[in-house]
Amino acid sequence: MQMLKTHNKAFKIMKRFHYLDHSIGPLILLLGIMRGLVPFIPIVFSNYILTSVINKQFKEALYYSIAMSLLFCVGSILSEWLKKVTTDRNSALSEKIEDIIHQKPLEVDYESIEDGKVISSYTSAISALNYNASYEQLFSKYAELLQSIVSFLFAIGLTLQFCISVSRSESKVLNIVTNPVVCILLILAVVLGVMGITGKVVKWSQSKISELFEVGLDTERRFDYLCRMFRDEEMIKTIQAYDAEKSISNLLDNTSKYINDNNKKEAEYRVYERVVKASSSGVITVLAYSLVALKVLANAIGIGGFLKYSQAIIKMNESLLATIVFNHEIGDMMRYMDKLTEFLDMENKFETGSIPVEKRSDHQYNICFEDVWFKYPGSDEYVLKGVTCEINSNQKSALVGPNGAGKSTFIKLLSRLYEPTKGRITLNGVDIKKYDYKEYLSLFSVVFQDFGLFSFSLGENISNSVEFHKKKVHECLFKTGLEKYGHRLDESLNELSEVEAFGGSDSSSNEKYSGGEQQKIAIARALYKDGAFVILDEPTAALDPISEYEIYQNFDSLVGDKTCIYISHRMSSCRFCSDIIVLNDGSIVERGNHEQLIKDEKLYCDMWNAQAKYYTAS
Repeated sequence: MQMLKTHNKAFKIMKRFHYLDHSIGPLILLLGIMRGLVPFIPIVFSNYILTSVINKQFKEALYYSIAMSLLFCVGSILSEWLKKVTTDRNSALSEKIEDIIHQKPLEVDYESIEDGKVISSYTSAISALNYNASYEQLFSKYAELLQSIVSFLFAIGLTLQFCISVSRSESKVLNIVTNPVVCILLILAVVLGVMGITGKVVKWSQSKISELFEVGLDTERRFDYLCRMFRDEEMIKTIQAYDAEKSISNLLDNTSKYINDNNKKEAEYRVYERVVKASSSGVITVLAYSLVALKVLANAIGIGGFLKYSQAIIKMNESLLATIVFNHEIGDMMRYMDKLTEFLDMENKFETGSIPVEKRSDHQYNICFEDVWFKYPGSDEYVLKGVTCEINSNQKSALVGPNGAGKSTFIKLLSRLYEPTKGRITLNGVDIKKYDYKEYLSLFSVVFQDFGLFSFSLGENISNSVEFHKKKVHECLFKTGLEKYGHRLDESLNELSEVEAFGGSDSSSNEKYSGGEQQKIAIARALYKDGAFVILDEPTAALDPISEYEIYQNFDSLVGDKTCIYISHRMSSCRFCSDIIVLNDGSIVERGNHEQLIKDEKLYCDMWNAQAKYYTAS
């Protein structure tokens, strides 16, 4: 019953990806049948050849030998061709499936990503995939299982033919031992007994190996993390600064030792499997030759049938053993596959919507927060409390407030990284949940406070594409003050080219990008996207005062007629915005321009005055 559930689950998995390649199923079926039958060609013909030789019918023996050779060669060639075609298609299919797995995290809502569920599930899925959950392995295993079933059916037919052969001996003992019923019961008892023991050992071994995998998942993650630490210059800097080399090294050694111990235990369990399989094969081989020899002595079969039937019984045992082992291995694979399917079945919690977003060249889009409340998953405290406001089109707005006021959360809701717990956000009067998700996101060019750059070329980072418009990239670099790097568009952000490594270019191009320059690259990326809304979350945090001033001076040319929302702890930046929204404790407490809010002498005024000594008002 359990095995039926296992195969049902496996068939559902294969059916799930059948649309990627419709030929895999028929190919596996043909391969299994061919590889199951071909080994029996010499077994069957051996009887006719030996009998002809014994009877001195050498011409017939030659004909049988030629026929056997031709059939075996054709069958073997066809089997190998089918194997190659199946392997190639299987590999291509597995690559497509792995691409789907790797793409999955990008399709899941950010809420699940941020709380670690997706990344944890993805790590487990990849570990399972690399260990024993490859779709290529699953399809191959079914080809082998089908081959063993076909072999077993053909072998059992020959074995039954052997068993029912009647003794012509005068010896009563031989007649009793070689009696068809006795032969069948004897073979059945020995084979089932041996298979029962072997099956239990294989099942026990596979379960132990699965337990080792489950226990070792966290250890593997820790080991991968420790290895990444030694490739991260920021982490190395911290390790050296705090003299943590020894403790980190010890942790790596202990983790590595634990993984090695697990690998040794796994190897021991596999040895148990091999020993039991070899022992069972030995027992059946002795039984086969002994029983067939007795049949020959009893004149139930001729000497020519000795090889045929002994090999048939041995083949029956091998194929039955293989069937049992492959069933257990498929069952074991399903445990790992569960992690893959669990990951792939993760649903996007957010409504994707279907309404297209109107493309407007004048960037006239009206965004409204309507009594929006929000609390993070697992938390009882609301970060935003009844926020109601309208974002004015083609206007530059600043979002300010103390730490924890809800500024970044406001942006996450606006850009649909999270959904409001209560209330709604509308675009041109329509709930943003109803818009096509990707079309809605296309409206926003965002520079997050914790922006990320890719280990791609400068041009690819700015354009987010392998192919990009160099002229447009140069324009974005110029606007952000990075025009001096215009000749390095094809250079990786974190690696020098081979020419530079050998001093083939001027020294200025060998400089690393500073934190401020990286932040400018992130701003250039937002400009390249050319979204109707530009959101800048602490965009000048890593810039020096001069660079920050340049960004502010060029603010109008940077964002043009787009709607801009600007978050910063530096109150001087608010002077460049006509609309200032002041958040405190999750609520909007003030709103207006700089002069109005200073006159009101409330929170904004207090924050401005607290920083006033660090700059001079213009």
